[in-house]
Amino acid sequence: MLRIIGLLLIISAFGRSAADDSPSPAWLHNPHAFCQVLSKRTNGAAAPVPFGKPPRSAFDDYPARPIATPRTDHGGLGKYDWTDRKLFSQSVKAEISKGPDFAGRFAILLWSCGTACSNATIADVQTGKTHDTPFVGIVGCRENGDSETLRSKAASTLLIAQGSLEMAYGHYFDEGPCGTFYFEWRANRLRLIGCEIPAVNRPEIMPK
Repeated sequence: MLRIIGLLLIISAFGRSAADDSPSPAWLHNPHAFCQVLSKRTNGAAAPVPFGKPPRSAFDDYPARPIATPRTDHGGLGKYDWTDRKLFSQSVKAEISKGPDFAGRFAILLWSCGTACSNATIADVQTGKTHDTPFVGIVGCRENGDSETLRSKAASTLLIAQGSLEMAYGHYFDEGPCGTFYFEWRANRLRLIGCEIPAVNRPEIMPK
C-alpha cells in the first residue's frame, strides 16, 4: 500500500496527470504488449500469461474458505483518506470489521479517483495489513455498461477486473486498453491468469 500512496503523493505534487507533457509508453496502447507488461509485473518474466480468457474463469474454480461471515459488497474509503496515514488506517479498520469479500480472509476496499474511476487496496480482515494491486486504479469502460469494475467473492481467490487499468511508469500513470483481466490471489499477491482485450486498441472510456 505504501507504493500506491507514494505514487499518488508524487502525482499530486506535480499537479498533473501522466499524459500532460510526458508521452506514455507504446505498450499502453497495444493490447498484446499491455498484457505482457502486466503479466511480467505480477508473475515475473519466466511465467508469461497467454493472451485471452483463461480456461478456468469461474469463481468456483478457485475455492477459498471464508474465515468470517462474508460482507455483501466491497468496502468504501473516503476519496482523500489515503493522504492521512492515521485516517487511512482507521478507515481500513472500520471496513474490515464488516468481514471478507475476497479469498477467504480479505476485503477489497475502494475509493474514488474520479467519475467511474476507483483506486483499490486489499486488506486482511484479521491483521489489517493492506496489499497493493498491480495497477494504480481502474476506470469503467462503456463496453462494460453498468458492470462492476472489480468482481470477487469471499469463497474464491479469483478477482475479475473489467475496465481500463491505470498503470504506472516512472512517476506517472496512464490508462491502458479496456478489457477483462483475471487474477488469482496466491502468496499474498495478485497473479494474472488471463488478459482478455478486444481487437480495438483504445475503446472509449467512461468520462471522468
